[in-house]
Amino acid sequence: MRTRPKSPLRSDALDEMHRNTTPSLIEDIEAGQKAPRHRDVAGIRCVLTTFREWSIIGAMLATDKPVAEIHKLYKEHVPNVMRLTTKTARSAQLAKLAADIFKDDGFDKVKTGIGIVATRWLQETPIIFKADAGQAHGRIASFVPGFGVKLGDAVQASCSAYPFFWKKTFTIQGTETVLLDGRLCANNPTLYAIADAELA
Repeated sequence: MRTRPKSPLRSDALDEMHRNTTPSLIEDIEAGQKAPRHRDVAGIRCVLTTFREWSIIGAMLATDKPVAEIHKLYKEHVPNVMRLTTKTARSAQLAKLAADIFKDDGFDKVKTGIGIVATRWLQETPIIFKADAGQAHGRIASFVPGFGVKLGDAVQASCSAYPFFWKKTFTIQGTETVLLDGRLCANNPTLYAIADAELA
């Protein structure tokens, strides 16, 4: 299990604000610290709306990809998704993006605390895919990283802003669960970072 720093607790909370400049901004920050961004933060929380790319960016940061590579992949892939005109085509291209970038990686590939937020369609409540049992709020013994879902699938769920994309369906803890865009019920990732810092 990864060790958690005692103090201070630093966390990147990624949302849609300044979405066009943040990849460049993070690249500047990483260049200044002369190390991959995940080594300077305790956790990354990602919330997004209609294909706001933060769960993709956050997952790549947390799996040790350099920000320059993330920026390059972003510019290559995101326009290919958003230029399409139907949710079926967008969803298929999003699935291809996730497969190309994350392949079959699970949450065991994550190098820091992460929270990829999606919405449970029927319950209208958040579900947060985490990698580290240290982020479990009192359920450490039964904790399963990412609920057993692949990293790319969790990213797709967090991106699936219906009706721009199709909803994603998984079997989680033995129950069929329909998921979509995390911002429908949780649009402030900073609150989740604070909750993990204070309560987990």
